[in-house]
Amino acid sequence: MIKLAKWLQLDLFEKASSREAVEISPQPVELKFGRRFSQSWSVTWKKGQACQLRLPGICQDAPQAILDAFLEWVDLAVFKRRTQTHKARKKTLEAEIRDYLAMAAGAPEQVRLSEKTARRRLQTYRTQGKFHDLRQAFDRVNREYFEGKLQAQITWSSRLGGLSTHCKRPHPDGGQYDLITISRGYDAADATAEILDGVVYHECLHIVYPPRVKNGRRIVHGKEFRLAEARYQHYDAWMHWHRHGLPKSLRKLSAR
Repeated sequence: MIKLAKWLQLDLFEKASSREAVEISPQPVELKFGRRFSQSWSVTWKKGQACQLRLPGICQDAPQAILDAFLEWVDLAVFKRRTQTHKARKKTLEAEIRDYLAMAAGAPEQVRLSEKTARRRLQTYRTQGKFHDLRQAFDRVNREYFEGKLQAQITWSSRLGGLSTHCKRPHPDGGQYDLITISRGYDAADATAEILDGVVYHECLHIVYPPRVKNGRRIVHGKEFRLAEARYQHYDAWMHWHRHGLPKSLRKLSAR
């Protein structure tokens, strides 16, 4: 069972990274998997009971970003008011999910569309921000902690929020590549290179230690991941800014 929080009230990266339990108005969501190559999903819920989110069986191997998209979709479909903003966001999530399902299922006509989409996406990634260049940050982290062996695309998030992510994207020439997306809140004057490198390092660790399933439970931040994360030289300074500086930075962006 997965805990679904009120997404607009909870910084999910904070929940994932904190060594303390963080829960704000949790709503249980029970995942069920259907036919492996189905292209549809559904949610059922009765007041006082857990939601049941039924996903295609192929989603058992989905990256964390896709599972996050499903959970955000549930929050919008079931618990949020149907405002124009929420409807638009829900439609965007559905497009992202269907794109993944088409790629994972390998339907020929959808694969061709996915290749065109993949090529277009590669052209939209932005590394240069107002204060920081993500490519420089990735190169620093890669060189210092991974012997320069990691290969990934990196970009500032197109959304306003505190969530930074790692996911797999289809490459237009076949196969997949790693994509790291960093919250725009980190593009701030008081976010030093050590602070920015901290979140980049965390997302790089998802490449080295991908999610695994143990006893039917999906483990994203396992013991090896946590031990490696603690080896970041400026861990305490990074986490302090993430908890206190990031919310302030996001409020400034929202006020613009």
